[in-house]
Amino acid sequence: MPDSHFSINNIPFGIGSRMPNGQKSVVTRLRDKVIFLEKVVKAALLPTLPSEMTSTFSQSTLNALAALPQQTHISLRTALQTLLSSPYTLPSTCTAPVSDVTFHLPFSTRNFTDFSCSNAHLLNAGEAMRKTKAPLPPNVSLFPIGYTARSASLIASGTGVVRPKGQFKYGGSVIYAPTRQLDYELEVAAVVGEGTSMGETVESGKAGKHIFGLVLLNDWSARDIQAMEMQPFGPMNGKSFASTLSPWVITTLALEPFTCPALFRPTLSASASYLIDTDPNNTYDIHLSALLRTSRNSNPITICKSELKSMNWTLRDLVAQATANGCPIETGDLLATGTISGFGDEEHGCLLELNRGGEKEIGLEGGERRMWLEDGDCLTLSAWAGEGVGFGECVGTVLPAW
Repeated sequence: MPDSHFSINNIPFGIGSRMPNGQKSVVTRLRDKVIFLEKVVKAALLPTLPSEMTSTFSQSTLNALAALPQQTHISLRTALQTLLSSPYTLPSTCTAPVSDVTFHLPFSTRNFTDFSCSNAHLLNAGEAMRKTKAPLPPNVSLFPIGYTARSASLIASGTGVVRPKGQFKYGGSVIYAPTRQLDYELEVAAVVGEGTSMGETVESGKAGKHIFGLVLLNDWSARDIQAMEMQPFGPMNGKSFASTLSPWVITTLALEPFTCPALFRPTLSASASYLIDTDPNNTYDIHLSALLRTSRNSNPITICKSELKSMNWTLRDLVAQATANGCPIETGDLLATGTISGFGDEEHGCLLELNRGGEKEIGLEGGERRMWLEDGDCLTLSAWAGEGVGFGECVGTVLPAW
């Protein structure tokens, strides 16, 4: 992972410990160094910050920090940038090399909603599953569609992903067995900072203050199990077995220089007034990639490159849609984009699109080929905004079924 992802312009936040079972606390990162904020406070190096903020640094999640007002986050960012402009003045007790730190899930997440913001993915995946082209459902242009996912199976980057079992069609009958069509999905998720109350709604144009930051998300999928569940309802066991999160939360403050217009946001209907967003720069210019490494070849190959700005709905739209009926959102909630894809062969954010529903294998180095993920395969998601602001990596390796 390039250290250039984590310059003084970034100041990400995560949860780390010096040992796998050590005490968890809030950390940030500068290049290849991890900074333990609780230790920095004990060294009296952040004297201007209020105790209501510094008391959150000893917590095992970012929830308490993220729930603070945005002005407080601005003060913290400014103080850290000033301090870290001379990082070598920090006591050794405050820092550790990245390789010596274990990273954990950054948030305690009670609610996880996965949307489908990419019309390209809907069309590509629909054609792959049905073997014929079909128009988009009419509701796709009215609001961002989504479903309630399982937060219990969110896992930290680097955690192995056990191949799930389920019912699916195979050889003319339905069997219960380990999936034969394991897939990944390249996604970004907004992490809720400031929550809302029951009955409160949030318009897209005012939703920015509710987003603390962004993470990468690999929403692993078992396509054969999913296919059984999608007729007539929606995904459950085909999706709920694992979703991997990147360790670093990249704040909206760090991403502010990279705002840009969403290229394909639909013209809103009269019924969607709550989705109005008058800010032309309503998304971020973030470049994403997915790399596949097999157990027999240590050299990963890039299997996807895509752009967040090509999504048809923005992260602010997801906040608005999640609260449109008055349902509250809470600190730590995840609102995910769904698969981030384009129409080019290099822009398919999952294998389902790339292999056309099981019809076209991927050629790898050394003569290996892949239709779906095999045990031992490792997926690495990454994203880069620019000027020293990146997301690092979101990594998961496939383990055999239990």
